[in-house]
Formats: sequence, structure tokens, C-alpha cells
Amino acid sequence: NPNLPETLEEQVQQTYDAYNAGASMVHVHRRSAANNSLMSKDPEEYKEVNAAIRAKCPDIIINNTAGGGRMRLPDGTVSPLFTTSISAKPEVVSMDISSYVARSVLKKRKPPLTGRDEDTLMEYAYGLTYTESEQVLEMMKQYECKPEFECFDIGDLQYVKNFLRQGMIEKEGPHLVQIVFTEGTNFPTVEYMQTAIHCLPENSVFGAIAVGATQWALLAASIIMGGHVRVGMEDNIYLGKGQKASCNAELVEKIVRIAKELGRPVATPAQAREILGLGAPRKYEYNK
Repeated sequence: NPNLPETLEEQVQQTYDAYNAGASMVHVHRRSAANNSLMSKDPEEYKEVNAAIRAKCPDIIINNTAGGGRMRLPDGTVSPLFTTSISAKPEVVSMDISSYVARSVLKKRKPPLTGRDEDTLMEYAYGLTYTESEQVLEMMKQYECKPEFECFDIGDLQYVKNFLRQGMIEKEGPHLVQIVFTEGTNFPTVEYMQTAIHCLPENSVFGAIAVGATQWALLAASIIMGGHVRVGMEDNIYLGKGQKASCNAELVEKIVRIAKELGRPVATPAQAREILGLGAPRKYEYNK
């Protein structure tokens, strides 16, 4: 989608527009200033975008991607732990606690997008051990970040429960648990969602992330079943069949309409902070 926000200015502006449309939290994948087609590996760039977002959105919850695990590539090389953003002190930080394999073709990027001049095969295995989990969760505690557990498989919920049993996270919660619905690691169906809800750890706040064509139906089901929802171009670039979204705010506006029709208005940032057990908006300053 040529409307994907990739520069610092674009990401901040689209966050502001989504905030005005009703978003209470923003999940940020900061792009490298040197190559907008790649995620940043520089903590300073996350500090910069967090400060710029806070300046325009005084109470939005800032959520940075982290992952926490490693990728193993076909040539045998293994990445360092994905923890780049944690030292930028996001209020919430995502942690992918799954193990999964992926293969896809990243298409050549056409103007105005830049950074990839030809189709590229992307293949990897992602994983996270218990020892690595301990390291990542300890780092989150150090920088006072709330973990957002992204679960790509129903077995990942047992992983979170083991964190609780071993004292790696506090039992009281609330624990933010996102079920990521994809065709590659689980089944994008209402039946799967119902089973996942029954398997949640105690004191959990449940959210749904769904990709592609199944997104809107599954997010409506999550709303109906008392869950929360995420939209955005990371998950789905279409507003409707064949209709590319012009910005992230359009996707927010659509889910706000759906939620209102279903009798569950979207939480304000202040209400979302209460739901998640977060305090006052975190202050950010950045000096180049």
C-alpha cells in the first residue's frame, strides 16, 4: 500500500490522525531512517518517535514492537534477541512468545515506497526459550514496560501460565494477551477464538489481532465476546475488498463504527489505562 507511513513524520502524523479517530493505543514499528523498508535496529530512533508521538498525543498509550525472540535463517545464522525498543521505555511492549516458521515473498516496492528493488524471498524460524524469556521480561521490568503477550498459537497461553507459575510475571495482572489470528499458525475462526478465551490465564485482558480478509469478522466477534481489538496496516491494508486504506485512521474509524453498532463504544485513552492497570501518561523527551 503506497499510503504506508514509514518516515518519522508520517508515523507521527498517522498516529495523531488515528488518535483523533478513536485509537487509545498505538503499536509502533519504527522504520530505519536509512532504509524505510526495514525496521529500525536503533533504540535512539524509538526514543525519537515516542517523544514525537507524545508531543502530539498527550495521553495515547505508546506500545513499541519488541518480539523478544530470535530468527534463524536458512543459512544457519541466528539473530540477536529482538529487544531494540525496550530501552526507549514504551508504556507497553509486545512480546511474541510463539515458535513458528514463515516463508513469503516480499514484493518489489514501487514509488513512493523505497528500499527494495526486486522481489525477495523471506524465510525464517522464530523462537524464544524460557531463559531468553526471563532475560526479556527482566529487561521490561528494568525499563518499566508492560508486556503485551502476542500469542500465535493456543499453546502459547500455557507459556504465559508458566510465566505466572514460575513468578516471572506478577499474578495480579492485568495481563494483556493478544491472540494473533493467522492461517499460518492457527485457525482464523470464531470456534478457535472461543477456545482461546477459555484457556486464558487468570486476570487477563484479551485482545484480538487478525490479518487480511478475515480481520473485520474476527474483530467483530472479539467485540461481541468481550474482547478488545487492534487495527492497522501491519495487519490489513484494505478497508474493504479491493479498497486500499488511505491511512491507518480510516481503519480505526471503521472499527469504531462497528463497535458502536454492537453496543461497545471504544475506550478513551484514560479508560484504556484503567483497564490495563497503567498510570498517568509517560513523559518523553528526545534531544538529538
